[in-house]
Amino acid sequence: MNTQHIKIGLVDDEKPALDILKKLIEETPNAEVIFYTTNPDQVLELCEISSPDVLIIDIHMPGFNGIVLSGIIKSKNIPVILTSGHPLDAREAFEVDALDFLSKPISIHKLSKALFKVNNHAPQYGRLNLDTSPNPDYVFVKANKGYAYIKINTNDIMFIKASGHYADIFTKTFKYTSNLSMEELSRILTNTGIIRVHKSYLVNLDNIKSISSREIILAEKNLTVPIGETFRKNIHSLTKSKTI
Repeated sequence: MNTQHIKIGLVDDEKPALDILKKLIEETPNAEVIFYTTNPDQVLELCEISSPDVLIIDIHMPGFNGIVLSGIIKSKNIPVILTSGHPLDAREAFEVDALDFLSKPISIHKLSKALFKVNNHAPQYGRLNLDTSPNPDYVFVKANKGYAYIKINTNDIMFIKASGHYADIFTKTFKYTSNLSMEELSRILTNTGIIRVHKSYLVNLDNIKSISSREIILAEKNLTVPIGETFRKNIHSLTKSKTI
């Protein structure tokens, strides 16, 4: 099984508990905190903005307690891991179909086991806040700071290049960074004219100047992009279908 990078939202009315959990997640491979809050009322909005893969929620909070909140989150198809300082709360957690229950104090071993379940959890939920039509005209990319998201028209994207666990999205004027994998971006951008040509590259067909057996020349700045062996047949079939 390929381990995916897990985006996590944290909800606990006690700031010290949040800080401890954040530190544990920082020490956990392939996991990152994309938002955290002590206010349960903010959670739905933060989920809409950030599209987490899983929420870790404390059960005992004023207003929305974790049980009530997890029931609301369930309609958003986001798995929930519930936490509590009271081990007997485990039964109530599983009665609301929580993915897992973690008794405080939380150990990094138990946290890792719980997060492992996220990668095995089906179905796999969407990880980007975007137009969900089969051929989206735009996507949103998270800004470097805060909760702001930047709208990018897909026809403005020239190419996308893998950069470690992230991907750099190049337009004619700016470079943006997404925390999605190339596989996820390729799936999201299906039918937009942006195609996978290499394990590390996606290219907008409208930005291609020429195609040879092993590389693509982009119209903008005459940049050269390699064609991967895995994708060569599809690229040449596409070229042949458009040849006059």
